[in-house]
Amino acid sequence: MNTVLEEFEVSEGLADLDMFQGNLTTALADRDTLSGREISMRVIEIPGRKARFIIEWQGALPVWIMPTIQTMQELLDLPPGWDSYGAQTIDIEPVISALELLANLMQPNTPMPAVVPTNRGGVQLEWHTRGIDLEIGIQSRAHQYASYHDHHRRVEWEGAITPNVRPLVDFIHELSRRQ
Repeated sequence: MNTVLEEFEVSEGLADLDMFQGNLTTALADRDTLSGREISMRVIEIPGRKARFIIEWQGALPVWIMPTIQTMQELLDLPPGWDSYGAQTIDIEPVISALELLANLMQPNTPMPAVVPTNRGGVQLEWHTRGIDLEIGIQSRAHQYASYHDHHRRVEWEGAITPNVRPLVDFIHELSRRQ
């Protein structure tokens, strides 16, 4: 199981224990993961200016994780009004939710998503490749949505992401298997 274990706000002059604000964790049940592999656990700490991520990972790190985390940290650094139209700063909650979702859905051959900010403080994960357009918008843990368009099979889907992530598992599987 791959999860974002903890997130800390980074403040100068305080020890890590002084900044502890609790754990943010989530994961799919073992039967819902795509890999289901049992590999030794690794814990990776990725410091940033506004947040420090501690990630638990099984096996080798996938190629998408470090660039994606770097992009997410850059999004967290965006100032208010970053789009020159009054956009909100990016909240940590959608960033953590996006990383957790990716950790549980991505397959070894899944292309890396584009990660873009939304003007309401959320993030959007996008794939526009292999004849598939998949966009996953995350405003908060409770407000997540996706749209999927497979141009080859002429399949479209749009809706809220619920605890039943089966549609997303299927979309990522199709995106990953297609050359």
